[in-house]
Amino acid sequence: MAINIGNFPVFGGSIPPQPPPLFDRARRDGCDRLPGVPDKPPAGSLVMVDSFQDSWEGAGHGNVGTYAAKQHGFRGQVYAENIGPDVQKYPRSFMAQDYLNLGPQDPADTRQAVRDIARFRAADLLSDVGGDLDKLRQKGLHDSAVNVSYGVTPVRVANDVMQSVYSGTFPNSPNQNMTQNVLKAYQIDPARLGSQDPKVSGPELKRLQESILQDTRAGLAHPEVKQAQATYDKAVADLQAQHNSVVVSAGNDQETPKFWGKNAQGNKVKLEAGDFHNPLANSDVTTVGATRWVREVEGLKERVAEYSNQDPAVDVYASGAVGNGQDVNRMKVDGTSYASPRWAGATATVRGNHPGISESQLRTLMNNRLTHELPGAGAPVLDFQAAEEYMRKGTF
Repeated sequence: MAINIGNFPVFGGSIPPQPPPLFDRARRDGCDRLPGVPDKPPAGSLVMVDSFQDSWEGAGHGNVGTYAAKQHGFRGQVYAENIGPDVQKYPRSFMAQDYLNLGPQDPADTRQAVRDIARFRAADLLSDVGGDLDKLRQKGLHDSAVNVSYGVTPVRVANDVMQSVYSGTFPNSPNQNMTQNVLKAYQIDPARLGSQDPKVSGPELKRLQESILQDTRAGLAHPEVKQAQATYDKAVADLQAQHNSVVVSAGNDQETPKFWGKNAQGNKVKLEAGDFHNPLANSDVTTVGATRWVREVEGLKERVAEYSNQDPAVDVYASGAVGNGQDVNRMKVDGTSYASPRWAGATATVRGNHPGISESQLRTLMNNRLTHELPGAGAPVLDFQAAEEYMRKGTF
């Protein structure tokens, strides 16, 4: 019997590909195959550290980000740097989850596996991106910008684990063992969880959510993550010493706990300050959140997107919506993944036009010339029109 533990939000999910009735080349502008980074790239380049796909089945994550930058007016050279090592390995976080599906496990081992999923995702992401940045430095990248639209947070990992647990409640699911192990490890009563009485099922689901989140927090606090953080921080500083900027997306997890509370019949998990923090968003990079346009009584208004992480590390906001063109199968996608390349494209243009400018000078110049204020945002917002005009003219 399936346990009713609610529906979980999926950000960045894919729509099953369908062959387009008519291939419209113009709609794929910006999503064509991108060249790799050469030795000594020209000033003003934009490097997308991401994953890429060049086929009608659907544009890859990095291709859509590239489209967003070009849609916003970037006219310079874009290079693709596939995230992670050149020889891909089976992710350690997958191994930790696979362990939970092998069969019945000791509760302590199950909880350790949940912590390891978070630990491995964070440590490996920091190592992968740090290695990519070192590679770009060695290639002589200068006076340019690097965009990284990736991240991991305690909330995101906890939600992913919850989705796997939820899927394991259905017959023939490959995650059935994982579900049984997790419920046992956290002493969750399946009968209470599946109760039709919301006063019974709600608090039980909240306990499960809190237990998983507690362990994902512990995973991201592991010494291995802290060591990987230090190595990544040095890679950022070394690359930016060559007059480059590293731009990172804030993440799209802000609404996730709201879904948790709704599924738990109004019983809300208590959150901590670091639950929405992306470890790639250190003090040296520029961290970008997303805005969206909403229709109100007085007309269209720009607002901080509900999904955009409200982390103190956010330095600036930009539009996170990409519509009509990035993928022949999807009319529109949203996310900080697409806000970030817009700021990175403008940054690359400024750096190309002002070689040797410092990071603090760059931010001051861009904030003064290319942003506007948005009440309640807490950070400036990239002005679409001003940025597009600047990139088109090449001057303020």
